[in-house]
Amino acid sequence: MAGTLTTKRQSKPDQGLPLGAYVPPHNIEAEQSTLGSMLLEGAAAEQGIELLSASDFYRETHQTIFDVISTLVGRSEPVDLTTVQNELRKRDKFDMIGGISYLTSLFNSEFTPLYLPHYAQIVAVNAYARRVGSAGIEIFGLSREPITNVEDLQDRIEQIIYGLRRDRASKIGQTLGEIVSKIYDQSVLNAESGTIMLGLGSGFPDIDRFTNGIRKKNLIVIGARPSVGKTSLVTQIALHIAVKLHEPVLFISIEMSEEDIGLRCLSSMTQVESTKLVTGKLSAPDWQLFCDTAEIMQVAPFRIVAEIDTVSEIRAVTRRFIKEYGSCGLVVVDYLQLMASKEKIENRTQEVGDFAKSLKAMAKSLNTTVVVLSQLTRLAETREPTKADLRESGDIEAVADVIFLLHRPRVGKGEILPKCEPTTVIVDKNRNGPKGRFTLGFLAETATYVSPAFDLVAPGEKTPF
Repeated sequence: MAGTLTTKRQSKPDQGLPLGAYVPPHNIEAEQSTLGSMLLEGAAAEQGIELLSASDFYRETHQTIFDVISTLVGRSEPVDLTTVQNELRKRDKFDMIGGISYLTSLFNSEFTPLYLPHYAQIVAVNAYARRVGSAGIEIFGLSREPITNVEDLQDRIEQIIYGLRRDRASKIGQTLGEIVSKIYDQSVLNAESGTIMLGLGSGFPDIDRFTNGIRKKNLIVIGARPSVGKTSLVTQIALHIAVKLHEPVLFISIEMSEEDIGLRCLSSMTQVESTKLVTGKLSAPDWQLFCDTAEIMQVAPFRIVAEIDTVSEIRAVTRRFIKEYGSCGLVVVDYLQLMASKEKIENRTQEVGDFAKSLKAMAKSLNTTVVVLSQLTRLAETREPTKADLRESGDIEAVADVIFLLHRPRVGKGEILPKCEPTTVIVDKNRNGPKGRFTLGFLAETATYVSPAFDLVAPGEKTPF
């Protein structure tokens, strides 16, 4: 039982062995007991994820199993023999971990979830000991290199040791001093470069003036009535980040197909009406522009996903996207009220609020920015909207970091629409900046916005995005 499991290493390095024969500290029994406990009980699985990370395990097979359990918990799916086996098969890792016989042996472990903290502590101690050993080897390697500057060598050694301390402290967050140091470094960098941006540029100067950039770990809500152009606005922001800034963007469309969003992107970048692009009724200059823009879009780190509508699916797709691209500058969800839940919740307002909370949590945990679109109530058609008009608002107002509301006065029957319709953008919540308003111009022909409102590009001067 738990009392028989100690911190004794399963493979203890012999003091007389040469460095090349060094066996890193580990305890396979503790790793198996930890995983077995997590597989036997959902609460233990969540506790294990809080106490450990995949890299804390010595065996690669154990790292893989732990990562699968973490994924299932993140998707709010049950952790059992069937779900773990299915996820391993999806990743083509089932045979690598030892197949059904090894999984079953973990499930049949004599250890109990009650003692999981004890098992996890042993795994963590051995993992830290391995990191200490790696740091020692790295420092030893520095000593064998030609020393030209003692201060530089001291700085490098201090960085290695600080890295060990930071690794241990990461489980319980950061100190205020560490956070302030990061802010100071960013402030110095901005002062030297003359920039005020704290995040990614949106492509719209007025938006950047209020937000100082699209910031990581933020949830941004764009609300509007149907056909006002919330999808158009977020599409342009996403294109700017992917095409101009070369930051990976994931666009999740619940309302429209992947092809529809792609066509909007092409129309926005070429400033050519979408129906002309589809029918091929283009002038020679527009054909050339079409081809030039298509080449640009071929290499843009921009992926569109349709036919998923739950938070767990969105989180899973985003994780795979980050694994493929290395990072994610922006996740767009279009739109909030169309999201679905696997659970039956009678209170729709509470359900939509839970969606917003989950998307905010995803932005923080995956270190990205989530922009989610939201419908407004019908009252917003007769007056300028406020954040209280967010349909089925629930906790949207409380969770969001920034809320943009789009308003365009209704045009009466018989009135002629201007080529560029002035649209008011109301910054109704801004956690880290001012509230206010500004105006953009909306071009219905290509469903795009221009800023400032009437700064139109002459037809003969069209250029790729």
